[in-house]
Parts: sequence; C-alpha cells; structure tokens
Amino acid sequence: MKVLTFNTWGLRVAGIPIAKDVRERMKRIPFQILSYHPDIICLQEIWHHQDKKYFAEIFKKEGYNIFYGDKLNKWQYLMPLRGLIGNGLLVASRFPIVNHRKITFKHFTAPEEYFAGKGALSISIAAPDLPMIEIINTHLGALHFKNQNNDFKQRHIYKNLQQVSQLLNKVSKAEQDEIQIMMGDFNFTEHEWDPIPSTYTDRNSPALELVTKQHGWLDTFKVLNPNSGADGATSAATNPYRSTLKEPWARLDYIFLKERQANFRPKHSQVVLNQRLTQGPPALSDHYGVMTTFEW
Repeated sequence: MKVLTFNTWGLRVAGIPIAKDVRERMKRIPFQILSYHPDIICLQEIWHHQDKKYFAEIFKKEGYNIFYGDKLNKWQYLMPLRGLIGNGLLVASRFPIVNHRKITFKHFTAPEEYFAGKGALSISIAAPDLPMIEIINTHLGALHFKNQNNDFKQRHIYKNLQQVSQLLNKVSKAEQDEIQIMMGDFNFTEHEWDPIPSTYTDRNSPALELVTKQHGWLDTFKVLNPNSGADGATSAATNPYRSTLKEPWARLDYIFLKERQANFRPKHSQVVLNQRLTQGPPALSDHYGVMTTFEW
C-alpha cells in the first residue's frame, strides 16, 4: 500500500493568486501525483473550491474516492471570519471510504492563520485482508522564522505544539486492531534549532517527541532513512521557491504509523514531487512530498 502526502501551496483567495505560479502548478500537480500510483493521497493547501473540484474530478476518473470537509464547526460561527477560507485539505483513496470526520484546531500560530480553518480530515477505509484503517490528513500552523534573531518565533512553536496535542487527543480513541496512518504538513522541524551556531541540534523537537515518544507513532521516513539529513527536507534549499529565503531547510512533512499492528510495517519511504520542471513554473510547490509503502 502506497500513501502520499503533499502540500500543494495552492494559496489563492477569492480567485486572486497569492502563491507564485499557482494556476499553472495546480493544473500539473494531480497528474504528477498519479505517476507514483499511490493508493492513498493526502493533500494540503488546496484552498480554492475550484481547485478542489478540479483535483476531485481527475482523481475520481482514476477510481479514487474523495473526501474534503470544509463545513464550519458550530463554534466557528461565533468568531467573525474564523476559518473563512476552509482547511485546504483533500483525501483520495482507492479503497472504499466507510466513515469520515473533520477536526478543527482551536489555536492558530501566525495572525493570518486565523482565517484558515486548519485541522485534520479523518477517513476510515476498508482494504482487502486488513482490519479497518484510519487515514488522518492534517495541516498545522506555520512557524515563522525571524531573520533578525535567526530563530523561529517561540509563540508559534508553542501554538503549534498545542495543535499537535489536540490532534493526538482526537485520534487516540481507536480500536485495538485498527491501523492508523497520520500524515501531512505538520510544520514542526525534526530537530531543535540553535540560533547561535545557526544549526540544528541532535535533540528532537518537542512536537516530534510528543508524537513519537509520548504517543507511540512511528516516523516512517526516519526509521527507513536514519541518516537522510538535508536530503530528507521537504522545505528544502534545493527548491527554487525556497532558495531565496533565509530560513533554514526543514523536514516539515511526515507520515506516521501508530505502532499497534506488528505485521503492518513501512517497507520504503522517500521524498517525492521534488523534480525541477523544464517548462513553465520551476517546481510543483514550495514543499516536496513524502511517500511511504507499507507491507503486511
């Protein structure tokens, strides 16, 4: 089973492009994704409803089942413009979707994220010869980097950690034999950043520690690529859209497996959708994607 996560950087509001080359990139992305033949596709930052419709139509023609839930939660109606542009999430599955739900974070990091209803989509799928599988697609709040301090904003780190905690609590109530795969753009770095020597330390970030050590989720890319370093970055200096920024490279996109089923294990994991384009936009997004293959 192949599962793929990708942040499309499809930021346009009311049809107005915010992200670079967004229209040209969004036309290409679904076909590039399909070239990997994934069974599960989790996408982030498809903010515009026309883009979601476009992706959904292409994937449905290839036999995928689709879920994207942009309906506001009741508490959001009490907060003017909160979550106005939706959550930007889409899930596609080759297997039947038997249940689905939406999670919306109560906290946000940067002020502009007040208008995004960031959170997670959860689907339960029925795959042959396997117990029920829960797929969780998430997008957490961004951590802004302050060049004058050569550091990430601590308030953003704290709010992101609150989102991680809420997400883990929401997905913790699973059946003992259920398989859970959680993936997306978590926006936390793998290791803690030290601004003085301007490098990452050997210590895992508090958010990654919370996910892996305290809640028992397996970082599938890391366990299969333990010495990847910058080659595992999904916000990478090699990306033409990131190369002019002064913030450090980072691995922000992850695929986690809940360590519950011993016979369902990751076999291969790689960075994908990282090719340079020879015509039109130079890359597909400001992020690279991640794909993990599971065996049982």
